[in-house]
Amino acid sequence: SSLITVNTACNTGSTWNGTSCVAPSGTLSATNCSISEGNNMCDTSLTWSTSYPINTSAVTTSYPSSNTIVSSQNSGTVNYTIPYGSTDFYLYNNSVQLDQKTATASCASGTVWNNDEDICESTTGTLNTTGCIISSGGSSCSTTINWEIFNPVVSTTSLKDLTSNTIIKTISTAENI
Repeated sequence: SSLITVNTACNTGSTWNGTSCVAPSGTLSATNCSISEGNNMCDTSLTWSTSYPINTSAVTTSYPSSNTIVSSQNSGTVNYTIPYGSTDFYLYNNSVQLDQKTATASCASGTVWNNDEDICESTTGTLNTTGCIISSGGSSCSTTINWEIFNPVVSTTSLKDLTSNTIIKTISTAENI
């Protein structure tokens, strides 16, 4: 009787798991984050895991430049600072994309993005009025009210009489009366 030796191997791009040939698979998650007032970036949390990896996996992004490597590990969790807007992240193993996620950095509640300054800012403004004198026997007089709102969160605002708790006028934030 003679002995025959047969050599077998998994196809390129797969590995032996003890039972069969399997290709790498993986998952990636990326959290959205809030940018605090006066800033233009915040930290997203990235978590990933690769099953049946061939060599070492990599998490990459296009920020700050194309194919930036965030981490080279088969699994992990890291914080990564991203700018205002959306940033895409990719999980690769053996040059094959296994997953992709997008994290969005937006301004924290009560702040808005200022394109001129490239930061999140709170709403501020000025209010100017002229006084008036009610004539004898009269019950009212005319006055002028001017205001300017910087970084409005909404497109309209209301002018309110605090004495009667009534809204006098609702206007566009760019309009003065």
